[in-house]
Amino acid sequence: MTTQPPDSTTPILIIGGGPIGILLAYLLSRFGIPCTLIEQNTHTTKWPKLDLTNCRSMEILRMLGLADEFRAQDEAVGEEYRFDSIFYTSMGEGGRKLAAWELPSVREGREKIRRINDGSLEAEPGQRCSQIVFERWMKEKCLMEPFVDGRFGVKFLEFQEDENGVTAVVEDQEGKRQTIRSRYLVGCDGGGGTVRKCAEIRMTGGPL
Repeated sequence: MTTQPPDSTTPILIIGGGPIGILLAYLLSRFGIPCTLIEQNTHTTKWPKLDLTNCRSMEILRMLGLADEFRAQDEAVGEEYRFDSIFYTSMGEGGRKLAAWELPSVREGREKIRRINDGSLEAEPGQRCSQIVFERWMKEKCLMEPFVDGRFGVKFLEFQEDENGVTAVVEDQEGKRQTIRSRYLVGCDGGGGTVRKCAEIRMTGGPL
């Protein structure tokens, strides 16, 4: 890595434009903190991943004033439907039920929260909605924020840290490399991501 002046600077550099990276960039912007978001893919995920946004994540969305908007997405499971997951040996004739993970509907959850109002329950029920939908919706909102410099189709390669900050090297789809100087670098590119490898941080456990 060269010692030449960086091509750009930002207070916070976020690597990874999945749900965590996008939401972090949005949150920082709402606090008036500029940031740069780097994601190697030009599009959000096309493959089913996250399915249930749990109550704690929904509380974060509620804090940002986004919980109801997320629940209102066309592909989100309606508030009157339960979120049960039932496991069978087969979907065909003769399939045997193994177990059931019983989860209440949003409507049932809200009624329970209203009824047991002693601070022992969550503030928001969970929500079933695919990560495909969440990322697409949240990316659009994030890129409209004035303090977010979103760069999709840009790959993170490496970084070098010193006592005053971090200098990262990124590469666009044409192979052009640039350096970005930041006070902080946040790795949101997953357990097997490049940030973790560059920082030599071991991942505990195995792949899911």
